Amino acid sequence: MLQREVRIAAVWAAALAAGAALSFFLLDRQTREAVYWLSQNPPVYSAVEVLTTFGKAGFLVLAIAALWLWGFLRRSSLIREAAVLGLAAQAVTGLLVWAFKLGVHRERPYVPYHLKGELTGGYGQSFPSGDAAAVFAFAFAASLAFPRARPALMAFAAAVAAMRVFRLAHYPSDVFAGAAVAAAGWGITALIAGRRDRCATRTGPSS
Repeated sequence: MLQREVRIAAVWAAALAAGAALSFFLLDRQTREAVYWLSQNPPVYSAVEVLTTFGKAGFLVLAIAALWLWGFLRRSSLIREAAVLGLAAQAVTGLLVWAFKLGVHRERPYVPYHLKGELTGGYGQSFPSGDAAAVFAFAFAASLAFPRARPALMAFAAAVAAMRVFRLAHYPSDVFAGAAVAAAGWGITALIAGRRDRCATRTGPSS
């Protein structure tokens, strides 16, 4: 099953990376003004505030803990494994995100609307979106536990990630790139876990 997850992650990573490249040329600068004015609309702003919460580390850690507890109550080793791998994927994905942020140093889209002197740190850490990466990493892990819910989980992650664009915290390509990093992080995690399981299976009978 984990081998299948590695293949799925590779396909998602390639597709999302292509989306990031296309967005860089076709969407980023062209949509900034429209997104800015739309985001000032009170109903839109309220929806953005609510959905943005689901991409934060605190919520995702609680969601992973809830997933593990559900697996414990249901006596499902698959759900518990998905929760453990989800936590590991968050760590791997986080490291990849910060490696890109430190290397790319891209200005956030809200910077033109403020004086840099008024901004706190982080205005040069737009690429890739850490929140998008985190919520997609969770969606990949939850999809291992609930395969039939994968489309809904991915759609939810996409909605949460898109809110980072409406907050002017990220360009569309940042969000695509964050999701691609999450796919890579999940693929790496599943690959390592799969190799560990195969090693344990080979050595088990002789021990």
